[in-house]
Amino acid sequence: MAGGVPVTVLAPPATICYAGAGDLTPDDPSGVIEQVIETIDGKTYLHLRVTFDPSFVDNTYGANASAGWANRMMARPKGEMPGGPMGGKAGPMGGKAGKAAHTFDDLLGSDHVELVLVDGKGNTVLDFKVDYVSENPAAPCGYGTLGVSGGEGKMLQGDASAIVGVATSIDRNLNGCGYCLTTDSPATDAAFTADAAAPNWDYRVIYEVWIDFSVFKGHGFGGAYIPQVHASPSMASTNTIDVDPDPCPPDWDTPYCPPSVIEEGGNCFDTPIGDGGCPEGTVPDIKNEGQSCVPVNY
Repeated sequence: MAGGVPVTVLAPPATICYAGAGDLTPDDPSGVIEQVIETIDGKTYLHLRVTFDPSFVDNTYGANASAGWANRMMARPKGEMPGGPMGGKAGPMGGKAGKAAHTFDDLLGSDHVELVLVDGKGNTVLDFKVDYVSENPAAPCGYGTLGVSGGEGKMLQGDASAIVGVATSIDRNLNGCGYCLTTDSPATDAAFTADAAAPNWDYRVIYEVWIDFSVFKGHGFGGAYIPQVHASPSMASTNTIDVDPDPCPPDWDTPYCPPSVIEEGGNCFDTPIGDGGCPEGTVPDIKNEGQSCVPVNY
């Protein structure tokens, strides 16, 4: 039950791990997909969460950028610009990256994840890219994910209307949790210990999508795949790592999620008071598992 709105898990959460050459921590997955089929208020959705290895990219920047970013800068060949040989988003040495090893602006522009979904017969039903964060005047903080319809987000195959909700961890940090921090992220340590001033800040790079299950047209859900993990810049020697499914380490057999965000960022949303039912003209908000209500045409 989320905010009084019935939520039924139809298929238990499953975790698929991915690995690829160039990962700085080969004993850990380069990326993970967690997937669950659930019904919220009588409608069935496929819910996917993609988490990148924090040693590849994280949500630390500015004065509080993690040590991995400083190591990446020191490891660059002499004269190479941040973000790759051509400079990328960060600009030449002495520019923004000269002030910080990783900046908020580094998360803008090209960061995304591509997801490929197939039905039970192996047919590709959806292939799309999800934007991580872009300028978004409609967002409270002025920045947020543009989903599959802006920034780096776009449809490569299939019907965009089947994607009924999109969220990213940085969007949730900035807007859902109200930490509008675009210069310095909250302070942390190598273990990503929460900052008392921003206890719900998620330091991981995460993409979430909710898919209308009817898009599979009765053939069932066959699987979700990510062909790559990408961040520009990343902490690795390359900004894109091609990945393939790989057996999960034993401690990844259950979906990974720290206690502070175990309820889909629930600490950052208001839970309706009373019976939790949505008033006439509104529906449960899929982006927070039905913990609040939004207008029908939202």
